Amino acid sequence: MKRILCVLLGLLSVGSLASPPITEQVLTRENVRKLGFSVTVEVSPEATSVKIVGPKSINGNCYPGRSGNALMDKAGNELTTYVTQLTSSQVAPVAFGYYTSNETNMSVWLDYFCPPDQAKNSRRFVVPSVAEYLITSLGSGQ
Repeated sequence: MKRILCVLLGLLSVGSLASPPITEQVLTRENVRKLGFSVTVEVSPEATSVKIVGPKSINGNCYPGRSGNALMDKAGNELTTYVTQLTSSQVAPVAFGYYTSNETNMSVWLDYFCPPDQAKNSRRFVVPSVAEYLITSLGSGQ
């Protein structure tokens, strides 16, 4: 029984080695439009919200498959993470984030997955810190 379990675990680990990790592309004020995205951040006394809208595909054959956000403390430690599987659609993909405390921050992303033979081109387009995105936006006068 132990041998069978070891063989099965070995096969599972080989499969996980075969799929490359997704590469992150940080969305900034400088590159967001060039990459085909839009980022909207709204700040009110009650909350800060962020919305990322992405293209329907990248590289012609890589499609959105997940959106997500992570609530973080001031030190950047994740407090909660929420991930949504996206379904194929003719509508541009959207990722949302919303937080209510000045003591927290948020990361928001969209994941695009390519066919298996081009998996290395899969990308996560991410705003890793909404607070930093706001600061750089104010600093650039946009």
